[in-house]
Amino acid sequence: MNYEVFVRDFAKRTQENLELLKQIQKEKPNYKVYEVTQLINSLLGLLIFPKESFYLKIPKTSLETLRKEGWPIPQSSKPDLEAKNLKDLLRRMRNATAHCLVEAVDSKHDETISGLRLWSGRNGSTRWEIVFTTEELEIFTQKFIALIDNQLGWSV
Repeated sequence: MNYEVFVRDFAKRTQENLELLKQIQKEKPNYKVYEVTQLINSLLGLLIFPKESFYLKIPKTSLETLRKEGWPIPQSSKPDLEAKNLKDLLRRMRNATAHCLVEAVDSKHDETISGLRLWSGRNGSTRWEIVFTTEELEIFTQKFIALIDNQLGWSV
């Protein structure tokens, strides 16, 4: 099956891949599945492709509105430098991901990854930073995929 509308179809296929990985992990708990790695790979593609192709169509929905709509929006460690809206947050997340300013947060109870830290900075100082739990990042990814698929009507 070809990509008709690249960003939209990439987003849908990303969602299907993430769901399949979760299903495999449930059915075969001893099988090595790196769901957080797949989530990071998915995030990279979902942040890069829309930013490069459709940046002007990404809405400037306020973070407060997004929170009310069920989007998990972590507070920045530097509240005065928090993202202004969805477009700004996606830009910051895209830059952090593209420049490998991402760090796994380990669970305190076992050796699993409990979340991801994304940040930006210069000369060794952190200017902006957020931490998503893996569950929050998965929900954020699902919400963003739905936005790409349903609300923006992105087309060639």
